[in-house]
Amino acid sequence: MGSSSNGIIWVELDLSHYTDKNRTDLIAGITQNAPKSPLWANQPIQDAVTSLAKLGPALTSANQLVATDEGKLAADRKARDATRGDTDKGLMHYRNLVQNFAVSESEVTSANLKVRQRSQTIAPPDPPPGLTVLLGNVHGRFRVSAQETGTRKKYAAQATTAPDPNAPTAVWDMLPGSGKQRIVALYPSGTKAWVRMAVVRRGVQSAWCTAVLITVP
Repeated sequence: MGSSSNGIIWVELDLSHYTDKNRTDLIAGITQNAPKSPLWANQPIQDAVTSLAKLGPALTSANQLVATDEGKLAADRKARDATRGDTDKGLMHYRNLVQNFAVSESEVTSANLKVRQRSQTIAPPDPPPGLTVLLGNVHGRFRVSAQETGTRKKYAAQATTAPDPNAPTAVWDMLPGSGKQRIVALYPSGTKAWVRMAVVRRGVQSAWCTAVLITVP
């Protein structure tokens, strides 16, 4: 509290920080103590306190009604969500039955459902830019790796001992695995073999990279 040069005593009351309970507690204190104050001699003060004495219980009653309504709303929402779940199960069951029995798209639409559109053809990924070969010291064995660092990629790999890897008669051996690195132990030491790899993404394979000629250590 403070006073100004014109004699007014400013009263602190910042209701922006009050809860409704703070308000009703304040009103209860006012109705109890205001009649004991020298200010009670002023009729406007008495009228204001009389009005507040009615407003306090009214605010409490309003809050109780909201709490009841919110409790019912929460219960209603829970019931609605459960019913929605049962409805979705029923719809999916109906969809599955139509899917199992329908032999044409027109039968699906006659059952008031839509035919799922086929996804667009996925473009093949780019092939690896090249291969890295590590011969090592073990006879009849070498390691080959795709020259790229992409994540979540799978690779197909092949090897052949055909003199010309581009000849239609060249027979390629599939190398097991799907990683970017393979250990090849198919051929005797001194064999000249061609190796190539391709990227596989979402079931679609790229073209083969340029084959690399290796002399098996």
